Amino acid sequence: MRPVYTIRGYLKHDRQRCMEILSDNCPTYFRHGDELLFDRWLTAQEQGKQASANSFGDFYYVVLKDFNVVACGGFYLEDYDVSAHISWLMVDPSSKGQGVGHKLSAYVLEQVNLLFPESLVHVKTTENCTTFFEKMGFKNGQTMVSSAEGKRDHVSMILRR
Repeated sequence: MRPVYTIRGYLKHDRQRCMEILSDNCPTYFRHGDELLFDRWLTAQEQGKQASANSFGDFYYVVLKDFNVVACGGFYLEDYDVSAHISWLMVDPSSKGQGVGHKLSAYVLEQVNLLFPESLVHVKTTENCTTFFEKMGFKNGQTMVSSAEGKRDHVSMILRR
């Protein structure tokens, strides 16, 4: 029997599982130390506040497989350029390769299109994920270098619709 996947809005009781998924994706897709930033993001979601001072809308979702959270991700809108920014999109490593990330990404993009059809969509991701986003139509933008070793920190990508 094929697993049943459900996507719904993030709830406070999803916090621990989302934090575990982030931890399980370090350091391949996220940096150690991102936990504090992600914790702040989740706290803002739980309190109905905006996670960023420049944001005028935050939206966060989880993917359930048989009632267990296996992925999470969402987007926020910045008021200065009315652009949607995909944020904190991650899949439990045991669920990778099963289409979960694609389902969640497609859902997030569908929500952006329904709610804010004129907005551009941005994502800052690691080089490990650029191929995934390119398959969804994103184009490479600027590569940011911020580590002491001069390693690439993230790639900024954009989807023009």
